[in-house]
Amino acid sequence: MFTGIVAAVGKIKTVTPLPGGHDAGVRLDIDAGPLPLADVGLGDSIAINGACMTVVEKTDNSFVVDVSRESLNCTAGLDTPAEVNLEKALTLAERLGATWCPATWTAWARCASSSPWASRTS
Repeated sequence: MFTGIVAAVGKIKTVTPLPGGHDAGVRLDIDAGPLPLADVGLGDSIAINGACMTVVEKTDNSFVVDVSRESLNCTAGLDTPAEVNLEKALTLAERLGATWCPATWTAWARCASSSPWASRTS
C-alpha cells in the first residue's frame, strides 16, 4: 500500500533493455536521492511516479527494478533517464497522512444499474 504522497525525488540513472527483446521491458537503475533505503530489502515495493515496482538489486543510495513492457505501455517517464517521484510501501507502524492507494489492482467492475436512494424501499 502507498499513500500517494511523494517521499523523495530520485533519478533514473540507466535504462537497460531486458533479455528477450523489445517486449521484455527494461531494467532501471535509480538513484534514490534523499529516500533512505536502509529498511528496503530485495522484493520490497517502491512506487516510481506512482507505479508500484519491485526492488531486484539495492545499494546504500540506489536500487534497481525490472519494468515489464505492459507497465511501460501504461505509464509515462519510466523509459528514459529523468527525475522520478519515489515512495516506499507503507508498514503497519507508519502514519498514513493521506488515503490508502492499493499497490495492486486485480479487477475492474462495471455497474449494471443504479437508482436514487429515495426510490428504494426497505
